Amino acid sequence: MKSYTFSFSVINLFILPVWFEIFGRRGVAFFNDGFVSNHMQIPAVESFDYAAGIIIILGLSLLLGTTLYLFKIYSKILHRWLVSGLVILLALHGANIIRIYFMPAFNRAAIIQLYEDAAFTTVFGGIVLALTGLTLVTKFMPFFRRLVLIGLPIGVVVLANAAAAIFAVGENSLYLKERPMADTQSNRPKGFRVVWIIFDEFDYRLGFEKRPGGLDLKYFDEIGRRAFTASQAIPPGYGTFPSMPSLIMGDIVANAAFDGLDVKIQHHKSSDLITSSWRALPNIFSDLHDRGFNTMAIGQDFIPYCRSLGQHMAGCVEFSEKWPPAVTNAIQYIPNFVTRFLTFIPGVNRRVAPQKFDTGWRYRKFLQTTKSYIINPKYDLVFAHWAVPHTPYVYDRKTHKFVYSGEVPKFYFDNLALADVLLKETIDNILQSSVAAQTAVIISSDHHWRAAEEQWDGVADSRVPFIVMLPGLKIGQKFDGAFNTVLTKSLIEALIAGRIKTYQDISEFIHRSVASKKYTK
Repeated sequence: MKSYTFSFSVINLFILPVWFEIFGRRGVAFFNDGFVSNHMQIPAVESFDYAAGIIIILGLSLLLGTTLYLFKIYSKILHRWLVSGLVILLALHGANIIRIYFMPAFNRAAIIQLYEDAAFTTVFGGIVLALTGLTLVTKFMPFFRRLVLIGLPIGVVVLANAAAAIFAVGENSLYLKERPMADTQSNRPKGFRVVWIIFDEFDYRLGFEKRPGGLDLKYFDEIGRRAFTASQAIPPGYGTFPSMPSLIMGDIVANAAFDGLDVKIQHHKSSDLITSSWRALPNIFSDLHDRGFNTMAIGQDFIPYCRSLGQHMAGCVEFSEKWPPAVTNAIQYIPNFVTRFLTFIPGVNRRVAPQKFDTGWRYRKFLQTTKSYIINPKYDLVFAHWAVPHTPYVYDRKTHKFVYSGEVPKFYFDNLALADVLLKETIDNILQSSVAAQTAVIISSDHHWRAAEEQWDGVADSRVPFIVMLPGLKIGQKFDGAFNTVLTKSLIEALIAGRIKTYQDISEFIHRSVASKKYTK
């Protein structure tokens, strides 16, 4: 029994940072009602199955306990060495966790730099530190062995918390149910297929009119010379919510907010404020689906496009993963849990979870996913929501490399440069494909840079880019009239229906929409 008690304690000490990370994002089921509402905001590929966690902890404990028991029976010396090795490994693992959480700057890159600056001192210091630590650990091994038993009460709390989480969240803690996707439709556009790109928090004034020196957006400028560009486009909201629901529904909503596994929409009906589920309201995806067209959404950030609206689409991607996930039970979630565990082991972590160590990983991954779908002729509308130039600021426009620059306002413009790079990759991919002659591209944003007024130049300007590129047209057109980009939904429908062929058609469409008073709120 001592072997199993020791094993259970060891496993829980190893697994503790994983639970810490999960609870830190999701809340603790015992005390926090936000646990349920936060569940929906976790990426589908990172949704953690607490039942799988319990299976992992108990399974590893039984495996390790049996191993230790067998070693104890057949070789006491080997048993002592194995237990001592586990304790030393656990001490090193714990030290690495402390480094990750409290000294993140002391990483591999810093050590390599230190070695280059002072090789002898670095090597000598490392040897002394290792020998000192090993001497202390081995000298006080009996004490360390007893110290490992603090994992026993921790494990009891963890398992109780996980069981409570399963009970509190119910089915959603075990797996996310597959939502049926729309069947492939037979209708084809009379006009163009459409690619709709949203760059989150792209500010028109600072990206075009008052662009800082040193910021070169070559591709946006090149596209602007051959496309329809608007200089007075206003988004339907001053944040991602309620702006994105408004754009997708084609109607300005009063408010939108997460609510459990859904998004609740507040909109005006007559003089009343009505609250509805986003998935129950008509939108561009449901309307096109009802007319027999195939649509697809690709979302990089936390907005639940697939979870809320996926039933109206022929395909959907969230966080670079195809939806719905194939996971249907607790056992299938174990690899996700093991991956989280391995991310705290040096040498292994960079292979199993490169996204935690490579700032550009999720952007390159999302670009690859986007490029593969926007040229698929199966889809009549492909919507892609990029998480740039919004924070975090992850790009250095001077070195053309991904970095972590933090939240310093001036780095917003580096992310603007990243948006330019991503746009070039995306558009070039379309132009080199077989669907180039049938594809219209709309480029806009959900809102302006909200921090500009307080953190940059004191100017409040809510305008966003609005660019439409039609195939085969080489001479662009600039539009200086004011309008709300909530008309994008109707514009997409007109493009697919074949009612718009030229940039002059777009200009007249906007004039008619503004005159109708529907899109001037």
